[in-house]
Amino acid sequence: MKPFVYQVVMGDGCEGPQKHAHGGCQLTALIESICLTFQAMNVSATYIITKITCEFRRLVPLNKTHQIHVCSLPHTDGGYQLRARILGNAEETSAEATVEFSRLVQDKTPMFDACPEPTLPQSSTRWQPFETVAGVSARTYFLGRESSGVNEPTSDRIRIRYSLPKDVNEPRSRESFANVWFGPGCMGSAVGTTLPYANCTHPAAISAFLDEMLGLLVFFAGSMSLAAKLTIQFLQPMIACGNYECHSSVDEVRDRKTWMHGELVDPKNGLVVARAEGLFIKPKEGKGDQFLKTGREQSQSHANVNVADNQLKCKL
Repeated sequence: MKPFVYQVVMGDGCEGPQKHAHGGCQLTALIESICLTFQAMNVSATYIITKITCEFRRLVPLNKTHQIHVCSLPHTDGGYQLRARILGNAEETSAEATVEFSRLVQDKTPMFDACPEPTLPQSSTRWQPFETVAGVSARTYFLGRESSGVNEPTSDRIRIRYSLPKDVNEPRSRESFANVWFGPGCMGSAVGTTLPYANCTHPAAISAFLDEMLGLLVFFAGSMSLAAKLTIQFLQPMIACGNYECHSSVDEVRDRKTWMHGELVDPKNGLVVARAEGLFIKPKEGKGDQFLKTGREQSQSHANVNVADNQLKCKL
C-alpha cells in the first residue's frame, strides 16, 4: 500500500507546552488519520483498535500546516498494523504512532437505552479535586479546562473531574484519580450504522484523556516533563455514554525520566477497559526541542512522499 498523506493545522485550542501542540491533540490527529486510511482499505471483516504506541520526538508548533503520512506495515496474525507520522520542518518526524487492529470476535457490543448523567463527585474519603489544590489554574488543563469546550457542563463529549490523594503528609503525589464521562459526541465514525462497534467510544478520545491523565500526574509529582512515549492497550470495547474511573501512579523516577501507568475501569463491573504506560522526560536547559528523542534513531524504511498541495495524493 502506498502511503496516504493528510494535512493538519493545530490551533490555539490545542496548546500544551507554550505555543506548541498538546500530546493529546497530536494523538487525536494521528489516530483519526489512521482510522480514515483503514476505512479506505475496504477490509471486509470488522476490526477494532487494540493497541496504540506513540513516540513524541519534537515539539509541534501551533497554527502551522503539518503533513501526516500513513502507511501499512506487515500484517500481524489475524490483524493489521498502520503507522502515521507528523512531519515537521525538513520532513523530520515530530511524532509517530503505530496502531494495531484486531478482528472483533463478539457479534455486537451492548447497546444503551439512554445516556446516563455524568457522575463527577466533588470529593471522597480519599481523593480531593485538583481545583482545590494550591497552584492549580485553568491553564493546567487541556481537556479538563472548561475553555477547551470539552469539560463544559453542557458538553456532549468528555466531562472530567481529576483528583489527588487527601494525605497532607505527601508533599507531592505519586497517584491520581479521575471520574470521566464519555458522551455521545465521543462515538466513532460508525455511529448511526449497524456495525458492531457503532456505539463505542472513539479511541482518539480515550487516548487524549489518558495522555492528559498521566501528564497531570507527572506535573503534580514535581517534574515539568513532557510525554516521550505512550502505549495504550484497549482491552474491552468501551461503550460511549458511560461513567468510568481512572487511577494512575508513578512507577519509577530516574534522572530526567519518569515512568507511570494508568488504568481506565468500568465501575459497574470492575473491568479494566484500557491501560496506558507512559515515559515522560524533563528537557535539559536549552534543549527543549530535542529532548523527546528516546534513543532510537528514526527508521530509514519510512516511505517518502512529496506533496504539493492539500489533496490526498496517494490512493490504494
